[in-house]
Amino acid sequence: MPGKPLRAGSEHSGKFIFTTHNILHLDLKKYMKEQIYFVTKDRETLDSELYSLIDFPEVRYDTAKVYEFYLKGILGATANE
Repeated sequence: MPGKPLRAGSEHSGKFIFTTHNILHLDLKKYMKEQIYFVTKDRETLDSELYSLIDFPEVRYDTAKVYEFYLKGILGATANE
């Protein structure tokens, strides 16, 4: 039952994380912009940055082929990182 604790003294507040290397899953017909995140790594410091697709206003819901933006490097994280 939603909202009911799974066991005594704890509440369920988990998240589902789906990670993939298949860029064809970058589809706004299946996922909301707020649900798609990218990780990019600085080659010198090896620091990683996590950011959402919502940070890119040029990507609209009528632009279902997010993977094309990704391949062009517009979204920051690139396939060779």
